[in-house]
Amino acid sequence: MPQTYIIGDVHGEYDTLSKLIEKLPKEAEIIFLMLRVQMPGGIMTIQTE
Repeated sequence: MPQTYIIGDVHGEYDTLSKLIEKLPKEAEIIFLMLRVQMPGGIMTIQTE
């Protein structure tokens, strides 16, 4: 069973979020507690299943 990681609002820190996700196990379940991630050049909407 994969571990679950909960990530709160990152306040537009897309690069920091990317680095964090790279450190997590590939089979990790990630839950985001935010609506959108601010990115250079636009907004990425997080889709959940």
